[in-house]
Amino acid sequence: MVAMRERLRILLVEDNAGDVVLVREALSRLPMPVDLDCARDGAEAMDYLHSRQRQDLLGGLDLVVLDLNLPGKNGKEVLAEIEADPLLRGVRVAILTSSRYDSDICDRHPAVACRFFAKTPDLHELYATVASIIQFAGSR
Repeated sequence: MVAMRERLRILLVEDNAGDVVLVREALSRLPMPVDLDCARDGAEAMDYLHSRQRQDLLGGLDLVVLDLNLPGKNGKEVLAEIEADPLLRGVRVAILTSSRYDSDICDRHPAVACRFFAKTPDLHELYATVASIIQFAGSR
């Protein structure tokens, strides 16, 4: 369950506007309020993370929900950059992607608290997946 926080702060890195809407809807159904920031690609995500890092606010970020199939800098590159940066390594990363071929990606980045979740076209399954992602966010 989520640690003793009143709200979760999540960065969703997703280029598909429809998926952003679905994740936002799934989060709205959960009992815990969530502050959701969005980045449309890997470069924007890294700008966000480095900005938070410089402002010393990264401790308030609970989770990055990361799609792997992004334009420009893809999710694999973002995950590698997070792992390479000692200040970012503490951020939990939930991979939420339709690419089942990369289900072992978290094993390739052992320095990052990471877990793989598969996207699903079924709305009820997506709600359950997002609930599991939130549980992962709170498991410290």
